[in-house]
Amino acid sequence: MYDTTFFIWGIVPMTLGLTVILKSIQLYFKTKRILHLFAMIWILTSTVLSEFMLYMMFFRNAWPVYTAHLLILLNSILISFLILFNRRTASNSR
Repeated sequence: MYDTTFFIWGIVPMTLGLTVILKSIQLYFKTKRILHLFAMIWILTSTVLSEFMLYMMFFRNAWPVYTAHLLILLNSILISFLILFNRRTASNSR
């Protein structure tokens, strides 16, 4: 039915994108900072756009582009920096 390219280029980025969305929402509700609110809104909108592009690419046979993958990568890097920043400020406030 589906081959490994669908798994590597479709399922893995979609799962990573959903994980990034959930982690950014969790981080915002944990800290309640305005920086995390703006980051959460950016991550939510761009990852939903990426998920939609991946859906159209794999299930509706749209033209394949790498914009969705780049947005998910950018959001993963952004949430990683926010988590590290949050850990560093939490350890400094003790």
